[in-house]
Amino acid sequence: AARVERAGGVAAPDFVARMEALDDAFIARNLSPGGSADLLAVTWTLHRLPRVLRSGPALRSY
Repeated sequence: AARVERAGGVAAPDFVARMEALDDAFIARNLSPGGSADLLAVTWTLHRLPRVLRSGPALRSY
């Protein structure tokens, strides 16, 4: 993210090309940032589940 910002962010003329190259690199290495985000969301949900269940029928915001 810092490197993208230093290069001019989304307004940089080569932003799309840089993101496509990054996507290609992720695919070549079988990396899935979206999959990692999904796992993080499930982990957080399961971590919070006991507290939510103890709070009764009215769910509170965290």
